[in-house]
Amino acid sequence: MTPQSDLGKADATLALLMRAFADILTDLGEDDIARVLPWGALWRDQAAGDSTWPAERSERVLQAWSIAFQLLHQAEENAVAQARRSLESAGELEQDAGSWDQHFRRLATAGWQSAEIAAALRAIRVEPVLTAHPTEAKRQSVLHHHRALYRLLVELENTMWAPSERAVLEGRVRAVIERLWRTGEVYLEKPAIADERRNVMHYLAGVFPDVLPWVDQRLTAAWNRAGFDPALLAEPEARPRLVFGDWVGGDRDGHPFVTADTTRETLAAFRGKALALVRERLVELAASLSLSGLYQETPAALASWIDSRAMELGEPGRLAVERNPEEPF
Repeated sequence: MTPQSDLGKADATLALLMRAFADILTDLGEDDIARVLPWGALWRDQAAGDSTWPAERSERVLQAWSIAFQLLHQAEENAVAQARRSLESAGELEQDAGSWDQHFRRLATAGWQSAEIAAALRAIRVEPVLTAHPTEAKRQSVLHHHRALYRLLVELENTMWAPSERAVLEGRVRAVIERLWRTGEVYLEKPAIADERRNVMHYLAGVFPDVLPWVDQRLTAAWNRAGFDPALLAEPEARPRLVFGDWVGGDRDGHPFVTADTTRETLAAFRGKALALVRERLVELAASLSLSGLYQETPAALASWIDSRAMELGEPGRLAVERNPEEPF
Protein backbone atom coordinates (compact mmCIF):
# COMPACT_ATOMS: atom_id res chain seq x y z
CA MET A 1 0.00 0.00 0.00
CA THR A 2 1.12 3.52 -0.67
CA PRO A 3 0.90 6.21 2.02
CA GLN A 4 -2.04 7.68 0.09
CA SER A 5 -3.94 4.39 0.20
CA ASP A 6 -3.10 4.11 3.91
CA LEU A 7 -4.77 7.48 4.39
CA GLY A 8 -7.82 6.34 2.45
CA LYS A 9 -8.11 3.25 4.61
CA ALA A 10 -7.87 5.29 7.80
CA ASP A 11 -10.50 7.72 6.50
CA ALA A 12 -12.91 4.92 5.66
CA THR A 13 -12.56 3.34 9.11
CA LEU A 14 -12.82 6.71 10.85
CA ALA A 15 -15.99 7.50 8.89
CA LEU A 16 -17.54 4.22 10.08
CA LEU A 17 -16.63 4.96 13.71
CA MET A 18 -17.74 8.59 13.66
CA ARG A 19 -21.08 7.78 12.06
CA ALA A 20 -21.65 5.19 14.77
CA PHE A 21 -20.68 7.71 17.47
CA ALA A 22 -22.97 10.40 16.08
CA ASP A 23 -25.88 7.95 15.82
CA ILE A 24 -25.35 6.92 19.43
CA LEU A 25 -25.38 10.52 20.63
CA THR A 26 -28.53 11.24 18.62
CA ASP A 27 -30.28 8.15 20.00
CA LEU A 28 -29.39 9.32 23.51
CA GLY A 29 -30.84 12.77 22.91
CA GLU A 30 -27.40 14.40 22.63
CA ASP A 31 -28.06 15.96 19.21
CA ASP A 32 -26.32 19.20 20.15
CA ILE A 33 -23.09 17.31 20.79
CA ALA A 34 -23.44 15.10 17.72
CA ARG A 35 -23.64 18.22 15.55
CA VAL A 36 -20.24 19.51 16.66
CA LEU A 37 -18.24 16.29 16.27
CA PRO A 38 -15.09 16.81 14.17
CA TRP A 39 -14.33 15.80 10.54
CA GLY A 40 -17.97 16.08 9.51
CA ALA A 41 -17.12 16.34 5.81
CA LEU A 42 -15.63 12.86 6.02
CA TRP A 43 -18.59 11.02 7.49
CA ARG A 44 -21.75 13.11 7.35
CA ASP A 45 -24.26 12.42 4.59
CA GLN A 46 -24.56 16.17 4.35
CA ALA A 47 -21.48 18.30 4.78
CA ALA A 48 -23.40 20.82 6.81
CA GLY A 49 -22.48 20.80 10.45
CA ASP A 50 -22.63 23.13 13.40
CA SER A 51 -19.35 24.63 14.55
CA THR A 52 -20.95 26.39 17.52
CA TRP A 53 -20.38 24.54 20.75
CA PRO A 54 -23.22 24.55 23.25
CA ALA A 55 -21.39 26.54 25.93
CA GLU A 56 -23.45 25.12 28.77
CA ARG A 57 -22.28 21.63 27.82
CA SER A 58 -18.61 22.30 27.17
CA GLU A 59 -17.43 19.53 29.48
CA ARG A 60 -19.41 16.85 27.62
CA VAL A 61 -18.38 18.27 24.25
CA LEU A 62 -14.74 18.03 25.29
CA GLN A 63 -15.31 14.41 26.29
CA ALA A 64 -16.89 13.72 22.90
CA TRP A 65 -13.91 15.25 21.10
CA SER A 66 -11.53 13.25 23.27
CA ILE A 67 -13.30 10.04 22.28
CA ALA A 68 -13.29 11.18 18.64
CA PHE A 69 -9.50 11.55 18.68
CA GLN A 70 -9.19 8.11 20.26
CA LEU A 71 -11.32 6.73 17.42
CA LEU A 72 -8.99 8.48 14.97
CA HIS A 73 -6.05 6.76 16.63
CA GLN A 74 -7.78 3.37 16.33
CA ALA A 75 -8.50 3.98 12.63
CA GLU A 76 -4.88 4.94 11.95
CA GLU A 77 -3.50 1.96 13.88
CA ASN A 78 -5.72 -0.39 11.91
CA ALA A 79 -4.70 1.21 8.61
CA VAL A 80 -1.00 0.79 9.43
CA ALA A 81 -1.51 -2.86 10.39
CA GLN A 82 -3.48 -3.60 7.21
CA ALA A 83 -0.87 -1.81 5.09
CA ARG A 84 1.85 -3.99 6.58
CA ARG A 85 -0.14 -7.14 5.79
CA SER A 86 -0.58 -5.98 2.21
CA LEU A 87 3.14 -5.30 1.83
CA GLU A 88 3.99 -8.73 3.20
CA SER A 89 1.48 -10.45 0.91
CA ALA A 90 2.99 -8.60 -2.07
CA GLY A 91 6.54 -9.52 -1.03
CA GLU A 92 7.39 -5.85 -0.54
CA LEU A 93 7.87 -5.66 3.23
CA GLU A 94 11.34 -4.20 2.67
CA GLN A 95 9.51 -0.93 2.00
CA ASP A 96 8.17 -0.89 5.57
CA ALA A 97 10.40 1.55 7.42
CA GLY A 98 12.04 -0.04 10.44
CA SER A 99 10.99 -3.58 9.57
CA TRP A 100 13.27 -6.56 10.00
CA ASP A 101 13.08 -7.09 6.22
CA GLN A 102 14.39 -3.61 5.52
CA HIS A 103 17.23 -3.92 8.04
CA PHE A 104 18.28 -7.39 6.85
CA ARG A 105 18.36 -6.20 3.23
CA ARG A 106 20.52 -3.20 4.15
CA LEU A 107 22.91 -5.35 6.20
CA ALA A 108 23.22 -7.94 3.44
CA THR A 109 23.83 -5.18 0.88
CA ALA A 110 26.55 -3.77 3.14
CA GLY A 111 28.31 -7.12 3.09
CA TRP A 112 27.30 -8.61 6.43
CA GLN A 113 27.08 -12.40 6.59
CA SER A 114 24.15 -14.15 8.27
CA ALA A 115 26.41 -15.53 11.02
CA GLU A 116 27.61 -12.00 11.86
CA ILE A 117 24.05 -10.67 11.95
CA ALA A 118 22.96 -13.56 14.16
CA ALA A 119 25.81 -12.85 16.59
CA ALA A 120 24.74 -9.21 16.79
CA LEU A 121 21.11 -10.17 17.40
CA ARG A 122 22.15 -12.41 20.28
CA ALA A 123 23.84 -9.44 21.98
CA ILE A 124 20.82 -7.13 21.79
CA ARG A 125 18.85 -6.43 24.97
CA VAL A 126 15.79 -4.17 24.94
CA GLU A 127 14.09 -3.07 28.16
CA PRO A 128 11.00 -0.87 27.88
CA VAL A 129 10.15 0.63 31.28
CA LEU A 130 6.48 1.17 32.15
CA THR A 131 5.57 4.21 34.16
CA ALA A 132 2.47 6.08 35.32
CA HIS A 133 2.61 9.03 32.95
CA PRO A 134 -0.17 11.53 33.74
CA THR A 135 -1.26 11.63 30.08
CA GLU A 136 -2.00 7.90 30.26
CA ALA A 137 -4.17 8.03 33.36
CA LYS A 138 -6.96 5.96 31.79
CA ARG A 139 -8.97 3.59 33.89
CA GLN A 140 -8.45 -0.11 33.22
CA SER A 141 -12.09 -0.50 32.18
CA VAL A 142 -11.56 2.16 29.49
CA LEU A 143 -8.42 0.43 28.26
CA HIS A 144 -10.45 -2.77 28.03
CA HIS A 145 -13.06 -1.01 25.85
CA HIS A 146 -10.37 0.36 23.53
CA ARG A 147 -8.88 -3.09 23.09
CA ALA A 148 -12.29 -4.62 22.40
CA LEU A 149 -12.97 -1.95 19.77
CA TYR A 150 -9.68 -2.56 17.99
CA ARG A 151 -10.33 -6.29 17.84
CA LEU A 152 -13.71 -5.60 16.25
CA LEU A 153 -12.05 -3.41 13.62
CA VAL A 154 -9.71 -6.27 12.80
CA GLU A 155 -12.67 -8.66 12.52
CA LEU A 156 -14.38 -6.25 10.13
CA GLU A 157 -11.37 -6.52 7.80
CA ASN A 158 -12.34 -10.12 7.04
CA THR A 159 -14.03 -10.22 3.64
CA MET A 160 -15.89 -13.47 4.35
CA TRP A 161 -18.70 -11.80 6.32
CA ALA A 162 -22.16 -11.72 4.81
CA PRO A 163 -23.97 -8.37 5.08
CA SER A 164 -26.03 -9.63 8.03
CA GLU A 165 -22.90 -10.82 9.84
CA ARG A 166 -21.12 -7.54 9.16
CA ALA A 167 -24.13 -5.68 10.53
CA VAL A 168 -23.80 -7.66 13.77
CA LEU A 169 -20.12 -6.70 14.08
CA GLU A 170 -20.92 -3.05 13.40
CA GLY A 171 -23.58 -3.28 16.10
CA ARG A 172 -20.91 -4.47 18.51
CA VAL A 173 -18.74 -1.52 17.49
CA ARG A 174 -21.62 0.80 18.37
CA ALA A 175 -22.04 -0.94 21.73
CA VAL A 176 -18.38 -0.45 22.64
CA ILE A 177 -18.42 3.22 21.64
CA GLU A 178 -21.58 3.74 23.68
CA ARG A 179 -19.89 2.17 26.70
CA LEU A 180 -16.98 4.57 26.21
CA TRP A 181 -19.38 7.50 26.15
CA ARG A 182 -21.22 6.31 29.24
CA THR A 183 -18.05 5.45 31.18
CA GLY A 184 -16.06 7.90 33.24
CA GLU A 185 -12.96 8.10 31.10
CA VAL A 186 -10.38 9.31 33.58
CA TYR A 187 -9.90 9.14 37.32
CA LEU A 188 -11.85 11.85 39.11
CA GLU A 189 -9.08 12.01 41.70
CA LYS A 190 -5.36 11.57 41.38
CA PRO A 191 -4.71 7.83 40.88
CA ALA A 192 -3.36 5.97 43.88
CA ILE A 193 -0.40 3.63 43.60
CA ALA A 194 -2.80 0.68 43.40
CA ASP A 195 -4.59 2.32 40.43
CA GLU A 196 -1.30 2.93 38.64
CA ARG A 197 -0.24 -0.64 39.34
CA ARG A 198 -3.48 -2.00 37.82
CA ASN A 199 -2.82 0.09 34.73
CA VAL A 200 0.65 -1.40 34.32
CA MET A 201 -0.69 -4.88 35.02
CA HIS A 202 -3.18 -4.43 32.17
CA TYR A 203 -0.28 -4.36 29.72
CA LEU A 204 1.99 -6.87 31.45
CA ALA A 205 -0.73 -9.50 31.86
CA GLY A 206 -3.45 -8.62 29.38
CA VAL A 207 -1.59 -7.35 26.31
CA PHE A 208 2.07 -8.38 26.13
CA PRO A 209 1.61 -12.16 26.63
CA ASP A 210 -0.60 -12.27 23.52
CA VAL A 211 1.41 -9.99 21.24
CA LEU A 212 5.01 -10.83 22.16
CA PRO A 213 5.01 -14.21 20.37
CA TRP A 214 4.41 -12.25 17.17
CA VAL A 215 7.70 -10.43 17.73
CA ASP A 216 9.54 -13.75 17.44
CA GLN A 217 7.40 -14.91 14.54
CA ARG A 218 8.00 -11.76 12.53
CA LEU A 219 11.73 -11.94 13.17
CA THR A 220 11.81 -15.58 12.04
CA ALA A 221 9.73 -14.88 8.94
CA ALA A 222 11.92 -11.93 7.91
CA TRP A 223 15.08 -13.96 8.56
CA ASN A 224 13.85 -16.73 6.30
CA ARG A 225 12.71 -14.30 3.59
CA ALA A 226 16.21 -12.81 3.60
CA GLY A 227 17.57 -16.26 2.75
CA PHE A 228 19.62 -16.58 5.94
CA ASP A 229 20.38 -19.92 7.61
CA PRO A 230 17.35 -20.82 9.82
CA ALA A 231 19.58 -22.85 12.15
CA LEU A 232 21.26 -19.66 13.35
CA LEU A 233 18.01 -18.54 15.04
CA ALA A 234 16.77 -21.96 16.11
CA GLU A 235 17.54 -21.51 19.82
CA PRO A 236 15.70 -18.93 21.95
CA GLU A 237 19.04 -17.59 23.21
CA ALA A 238 19.95 -16.63 19.65
CA ARG A 239 17.31 -13.92 19.53
CA PRO A 240 17.34 -10.41 20.98
CA ARG A 241 16.32 -10.41 24.62
CA LEU A 242 13.23 -8.39 25.44
CA VAL A 243 12.54 -7.70 29.12
CA PHE A 244 10.35 -5.18 30.90
CA GLY A 245 10.99 -2.74 33.70
CA ASP A 246 8.46 -0.98 35.91
CA TRP A 247 8.61 2.40 37.58
CA VAL A 248 5.25 2.18 39.37
CA GLY A 249 5.45 1.19 43.02
CA GLY A 250 9.24 1.28 43.13
CA ASP A 251 10.37 4.75 42.10
CA ARG A 252 12.64 6.60 44.49
CA ASP A 253 12.47 10.08 42.98
CA GLY A 254 10.69 11.65 45.92
CA HIS A 255 7.23 10.13 45.45
CA PRO A 256 5.74 10.58 48.93
CA PHE A 257 3.54 7.47 48.79
CA VAL A 258 6.15 4.96 47.61
CA THR A 259 7.54 3.18 50.64
CA ALA A 260 9.36 -0.09 51.16
CA ASP A 261 5.99 -1.72 51.89
CA THR A 262 4.60 -0.36 48.60
CA THR A 263 7.49 -1.84 46.66
CA ARG A 264 7.11 -5.15 48.49
CA GLU A 265 3.39 -5.22 47.62
CA THR A 266 4.14 -4.36 43.99
CA LEU A 267 6.71 -7.12 43.60
CA ALA A 268 4.36 -9.62 45.25
CA ALA A 269 1.51 -8.56 42.93
CA PHE A 270 3.68 -8.92 39.82
CA ARG A 271 5.05 -12.27 40.94
CA GLY A 272 1.56 -13.56 41.75
CA LYS A 273 0.23 -12.50 38.35
CA ALA A 274 3.21 -14.02 36.56
CA LEU A 275 2.62 -17.35 38.29
CA ALA A 276 -1.11 -17.13 37.45
CA LEU A 277 -0.27 -16.54 33.78
CA VAL A 278 2.05 -19.55 33.71
CA ARG A 279 -0.65 -21.66 35.34
CA GLU A 280 -3.22 -20.51 32.76
CA ARG A 281 -0.88 -21.45 29.91
CA LEU A 282 -0.19 -24.85 31.47
CA VAL A 283 -3.92 -25.53 31.82
CA GLU A 284 -4.43 -24.56 28.17
CA LEU A 285 -1.52 -26.79 27.16
CA ALA A 286 -2.89 -29.73 29.14
CA ALA A 287 -6.31 -29.33 27.54
CA SER A 288 -4.78 -29.36 24.06
CA LEU A 289 -2.54 -32.41 24.63
CA SER A 290 -5.31 -34.98 24.22
CA LEU A 291 -2.94 -37.41 22.52
CA SER A 292 -4.12 -40.98 22.91
CA GLY A 293 -1.72 -43.54 24.27
CA LEU A 294 -3.38 -46.04 21.94
CA TYR A 295 -1.93 -44.32 18.87
CA GLN A 296 1.52 -43.27 20.06
CA GLU A 297 3.88 -44.79 22.55
CA THR A 298 3.96 -43.17 25.99
CA PRO A 299 7.54 -42.45 27.11
CA ALA A 300 8.46 -44.70 30.02
CA ALA A 301 9.65 -41.73 32.09
CA LEU A 302 6.29 -40.00 31.69
CA ALA A 303 4.31 -43.11 32.59
CA SER A 304 6.47 -43.64 35.67
CA TRP A 305 6.07 -40.00 36.74
CA ILE A 306 2.26 -40.19 36.40
CA ASP A 307 2.12 -43.35 38.50
CA SER A 308 4.27 -41.93 41.26
CA ARG A 309 2.44 -38.60 41.35
CA ALA A 310 -0.97 -40.29 41.36
CA MET A 311 0.14 -42.41 44.31
CA GLU A 312 1.44 -39.39 46.21
CA LEU A 313 -1.80 -37.47 45.65
CA GLY A 314 -4.06 -40.32 46.69
CA GLU A 315 -7.73 -39.97 45.76
CA PRO A 316 -7.30 -36.71 43.78
CA GLY A 317 -4.51 -38.37 41.80
CA ARG A 318 -6.66 -41.41 41.01
CA LEU A 319 -9.52 -39.19 39.84
CA ALA A 320 -7.16 -37.16 37.66
CA VAL A 321 -5.88 -40.25 35.90
CA GLU A 322 -9.38 -41.67 35.43
CA ARG A 323 -10.72 -38.38 34.06
CA ASN A 324 -8.66 -38.76 30.85
CA PRO A 325 -7.90 -42.46 30.44
CA GLU A 326 -5.32 -43.35 27.82
CA GLU A 327 -4.34 -39.67 27.50
CA PRO A 328 -1.12 -39.50 29.50
CA PHE A 329 0.09 -36.18 28.11
